[in-house]
Parts: sequence; C-alpha cells; structure tokens
Amino acid sequence: MTTQIGVNRCTEEQLFHFKDICKDDIASKRSYERVKCIQDLINILIKRDCAAKIDYILNALHIRRDETTNENVRREAINLNVRRPNVIQTLRLEHNQIARPQVLPDVPTDPIQQVDEIVAREIGNKWKELARQLNISEGHIDEFDNVYRGRLSESVKQILLYHRKCYPTTWKISLTNALIHARRRDILFSIQGILNII
Repeated sequence: MTTQIGVNRCTEEQLFHFKDICKDDIASKRSYERVKCIQDLINILIKRDCAAKIDYILNALHIRRDETTNENVRREAINLNVRRPNVIQTLRLEHNQIARPQVLPDVPTDPIQQVDEIVAREIGNKWKELARQLNISEGHIDEFDNVYRGRLSESVKQILLYHRKCYPTTWKISLTNALIHARRRDILFSIQGILNII
C-alpha cells in the first residue's frame, strides 16, 4: 500500500518509520493508530506545532511544502513558522543553504516587556501560584493551561498582560507580592532594577 502526496509516494515501511520517529509527538495511542497515511501524520504534527518533524518528513520524501495535496495541510505547513517563530524560522535562502531555527528569543527593549520576558522564562512550575496571587480565577488558570499547553512562557506573558490591564496603577506592587508568595524572590531580585525605572 502506498500513500500519495503530490507526485511522491510513501511506502508502508516509510510511514511506519515516520510514525515511530513521531511517536512522542503524537502522544496518544488512539491517534497513533489512526495514522493511516502520511497526510494524517502531518495533520497531527501541525496540531502539535512540530515544524521540525514536518520538515524532516517532507525532506525525506523529497516533497516541497507547496506540493502537499490537502490545501489546509499545505497552508498550515507553510505558515507554521508564522504562528511559532521560536520553533523554526524558515528563511528564503539560496537553494543550497539550510534555514536555521531561531533558538534565542528577540531581546525586548521596552522595560515592561523585559519584566514579562524574565518572569515568563524563570517562573517554571510556580506559574499557577503566581497567577492565583495575581487574582486570576481558577477557571482562567485552567483555560490558560489548556490553550497554551506546552507554551508556558506565552501563558505567563498573557497572565501578566491581563493583570496589568486590570490593575494599571498597582500592578508592580501586586507582582512583587505575588512573586514573594510564590516563593520566587530570585525572580523578584532579577526584575527589581527594571521595576524601579518603570
């Protein structure tokens, strides 16, 4: 049995190999068993924001991103880097050069963005405690957890933005207290100098 994408073919053995490589990204036995063709696998990888794995599969099958038959898959595969620029940054380079993934984030120049970046990068598993201390409801915390699953820094940045909008005059004091209650004084010391100039 072969699965066709564009003019290229994927054998059953190749499909099994790609499924095996992506097993951790699929993360569900039922989803893993539902993958019957390479298009199914690419759809799952798009949902999981696994741009590097998609590129690997398409390159191994000698398929360009614009050759996929399913219009939605093609559009999502091509635009995956727009949604998640930190995962992979596809640059239009000369045909013999390789696009390099962007590993380090851009350095923010705005002091508030610097605070957000430091807190989001350093808070780790204490982010829910920080959110509770910033008066974010449990329902919203659960929603953040579901929407931003696996993207902790984005979740924390959205929480900090929401908190600043709700408390525009007292957000610095409440952030300071929240970090103390979340037992993350180390982060507080990191951002104290920036908070003093804001």
